[in-house]
Amino acid sequence: MSVAAPAAADADYETRISLSGESEVEGLESALVGSSTLKAMQDKPPATLAGLRRRAEGDLETLDKVLRAQGYYAAELALDITPEGEDKHQVSIAVTPGPRYFLAGADVVYETPDGGALGVPQGLPANAAEVGLVSGRPALAQTVLDAEAALVEMARNAGYPHAEAGQRTVRVDHARREMMVRLVLHPAGQAGFGQLRVRGLERTAPDFLRILAPWREGMTYDQRRVDTWRRRLRESGLFDSVQVAVGQPGPDGRVAITGAVKEAKQRTIGTGASYSSSQGPGVKAYWEDRNLFGWGETFRITGTAALARQGIDLNLRKPWLLAQDQDLLAGLTLERVDYEAYRETRLGSSLGVERRFNDTWSGALGVSLDITDTTGKDGISEMTYLAGLPARLKRDTTDSLLDPTEGSRLEIEATPYAGFLDGPTAFVVGSVSGSIYQRLDENGRFVAAARSRLGSIVGASTRGVPHSKRLYAGGGGSVRGYGHQLIGPLDRENDPTGGRGLAEVGLEMRIKITESIGIVPFLEGGALSDEATPPFDETWYWGAGLGARYYTPIGPLRLDVAMPLDRRKDIDDAYQIYISLGQAF
Repeated sequence: MSVAAPAAADADYETRISLSGESEVEGLESALVGSSTLKAMQDKPPATLAGLRRRAEGDLETLDKVLRAQGYYAAELALDITPEGEDKHQVSIAVTPGPRYFLAGADVVYETPDGGALGVPQGLPANAAEVGLVSGRPALAQTVLDAEAALVEMARNAGYPHAEAGQRTVRVDHARREMMVRLVLHPAGQAGFGQLRVRGLERTAPDFLRILAPWREGMTYDQRRVDTWRRRLRESGLFDSVQVAVGQPGPDGRVAITGAVKEAKQRTIGTGASYSSSQGPGVKAYWEDRNLFGWGETFRITGTAALARQGIDLNLRKPWLLAQDQDLLAGLTLERVDYEAYRETRLGSSLGVERRFNDTWSGALGVSLDITDTTGKDGISEMTYLAGLPARLKRDTTDSLLDPTEGSRLEIEATPYAGFLDGPTAFVVGSVSGSIYQRLDENGRFVAAARSRLGSIVGASTRGVPHSKRLYAGGGGSVRGYGHQLIGPLDRENDPTGGRGLAEVGLEMRIKITESIGIVPFLEGGALSDEATPPFDETWYWGAGLGARYYTPIGPLRLDVAMPLDRRKDIDDAYQIYISLGQAF
């Protein structure tokens, strides 16, 4: 390294980092620039030239570490600070990487804490290649660190709960441009799972925490199972903090696992509001108990008061029903709705099981019973008694519930119904819906989003399907810009009658102007048919608009203004307004 700097009195500066010679690492120059403090703090110059020189010399050490991490152990860096005009300095760093070094060999050895040699313990690697240190590969510092971490992880997953890395040795041969590595592990003895203890419980049953543990006493210790238990406790929502300690092996060769928890608040009260120009304002309030009987049961009562709907919903979720990742779901609903298509009072109940197959897939199967008193726009009132077998399969890879920026969602639903509606009736309601989200930049300020939905009812004519089970299109959650349920077949009074075949699509471009303010131009279209087949040949209605978003910690507040592009005289208004929490989809 060389440093040349004339005396000067001003610390304002510009930085130039240049790479000379050949480099085998794509993007090495951008990595050097990205790690430079000079570059990052160029708009905040130090008060003195001496401070600038200290900042520059600190950069030399940082850049040298970046180079060594990429296998360049003989790099040369030259710093030059030159005055440019009366109030400016040019800070130049010339980097010559030199030849790249390669791994010549690596060893893994096992020792007691006091340095005594051990043979290869059961279940652990006999050579360094098994943890990623392969001769002939570039001598990267991160590769060595990753190999050491992998060795410790393998040991703890193979029954050595207190395995620790010893003193590693890295020797660089500059003449041969090679690196030799020696990793040391102190395995500290293999053990099995012992007693599971829990501290800090007040309302939660200790046995509930024990059934969440994915091991049995006597099984070989595996750190992955302990990590899974810790994750399950945190995801239960029952605890503000979770700490897990692993004891020392006892005479029986087993280690006790102790979980220390702090229970979260058990009950929550919340409210919400929404507005659309076709349905008016609405408010919701809920009360929730997240540990009703001490086994993690979530019970929620939700009340809704809006111009178009008034009702109360009771929902219970009991986790870990007969198996891990399987929940019992129960619901009871009493509601009254007043839509353009019909008025209805409904008492509905449901009971089912939801199963999480993995981190992305889940499914649900249940039974339902609906008793409804429905009055159509023709003034005819009818009682309906329906039993259903709802089934759902869902895939979700998105990064957020209310504001996804990447990933996708897919949901397939089918419900066979049987019951009485002016006589016996039976039909099946099915739908497939999906959405996809894609960041267009690294910071997620530009996100493209798209959705689609297909729905169909088979087994009965539209007249043989109760009003509330028919398919509808138009309005918020469907095609914005049109009135609620106003796309599709209409009667003589231009009131919707519903249909049996549905298709919808939607596109949005979500643009963040600042961290808290964004705009969303969107386009949506849909069609509804009296036939069960998808209405691709029917008239499609398109709506477009512009939305505003205010991003809060709990999700974006949404204001959308949409207009119908296929406006019908005496049916569609010039525009519609929607206000709610969360993105439109």
